[in-house]
Amino acid sequence: MPMRIVIDPDELIALFGKFDHRKYNLDDVVYYGKLRINTQRLFLSMINYAPDRYSTAAVVTTLLYKFPQLSKIIVNEIPTILKSMLQLDGDGYISNNQDYTIHVSDIYLDEMAGIISESKEIRQFLSDWARKFVAVTLIPMRHRKDHRTGVPCSGRTPFLQLLKSHIISRDGTQCLISGDSDFSERNFDSPVTSTELRLFPILPTYCAKSPLFIDFASMLTGGALNSHNLSSADLLLLNNWMLLSPTAIQSFVEQKYAFSASVVDSVPDVMKCVYRFEKVDPTAEFPFVSMPYVAFGNKSMSLETLSNNPDMNYCNFLLAVAQITIASGAAGVIDRLIHDQQQLLSQHSYLDGRIQSWTVLTNKLLPLESEVI
Repeated sequence: MPMRIVIDPDELIALFGKFDHRKYNLDDVVYYGKLRINTQRLFLSMINYAPDRYSTAAVVTTLLYKFPQLSKIIVNEIPTILKSMLQLDGDGYISNNQDYTIHVSDIYLDEMAGIISESKEIRQFLSDWARKFVAVTLIPMRHRKDHRTGVPCSGRTPFLQLLKSHIISRDGTQCLISGDSDFSERNFDSPVTSTELRLFPILPTYCAKSPLFIDFASMLTGGALNSHNLSSADLLLLNNWMLLSPTAIQSFVEQKYAFSASVVDSVPDVMKCVYRFEKVDPTAEFPFVSMPYVAFGNKSMSLETLSNNPDMNYCNFLLAVAQITIASGAAGVIDRLIHDQQQLLSQHSYLDGRIQSWTVLTNKLLPLESEVI
């Protein structure tokens, strides 16, 4: 298989850390007025918080390698003995070996930063790529359309009612975050608060419509998320859904909290996923009674039960996107863009600004050939 030359993630972080507008500069992602997203912060947060930093570093290295001024430095950092084993083509080195990580000295990182800073073409290319990442990945995940307080179930939605019954069989009738009990199972003698628990998709189902979203998800997760598990049918399966209180759902939608998931050996030949409730927004207060670790699923250790639990890769991707959005400073910009777009659409009677605003906005911010719908 093709071998990728990958700059070490920590050294890519050091490279982008040099663009502090004192000596070296990167172009911001500019929208209108004073709305802009710092490209440097976006790349730094993307590499820092990606579930697979190496895969993300590989993609960023490929972006830099496209320019001869930078590829020349990258090639020079490959040991001579390895060069003799490889065959050079237009995009990089091809080999049957595994990917090769190169370490770039600080003096060459300075040289690369200088080249990028002085080249309008490279700066524009990186800014355009960052704009596409925001439009295709960050905006749809932050603006949840009708998911802001969850998806209610009614007699007119038999599929959702069936899905809710399966989640109750898996997790019980209480929100595992807030502790609220579903009003359908309320007990007036119980001190537990009753509310209408609602369905919440870890990944919005409409994301499957965008091949670009799938590409970016694959980049951040090292291929763990791909076209084989991000189809519309996949995102309607039980392992993409939770049953939560509206308050808990709002904390996810506003990207104040998210889940991390990891696999541990629980019993021989069975892998169990452990979920941890993570604080994303440092300014958020913790209003829930939940412990840091959340136990989805019943006591059974059957493989069938485990496969129906929230998908580990979905959870980690949700967490990573939330962290990138908050750390890069994109959250406030996206909220303003969405608000302005809703105001614009509400002026036209044939458009529903609440539902169509994110797709209209995303397509508006992308080249015509990249539209998601």
